[in-house]
Amino acid sequence: MYEAGLLQQGRRGFGFGCGEEPCPHFSRARIDTVATDLDPARVAGMGWAETQQHASSRDKLYYPDIVARETFDRHVALAYVT
Repeated sequence: MYEAGLLQQGRRGFGFGCGEEPCPHFSRARIDTVATDLDPARVAGMGWAETQQHASSRDKLYYPDIVARETFDRHVALAYVT
């Protein structure tokens, strides 16, 4: 997205199966981002939670060294899929 010049305020992003990766850092550029992950009810026994491959809450996506909390809260949403 950076190389294509798409990290601009007012744009929107969508992440598929984000886990705890810092992909919502796009919020730093004030890009509204929806991160998705598997419904927590379906994760049991898959090992994803133990290896930080599942976002069990929106807070798992927050990295204070990347973006201010207020900006993150304003621009990042988490949606679960089945």
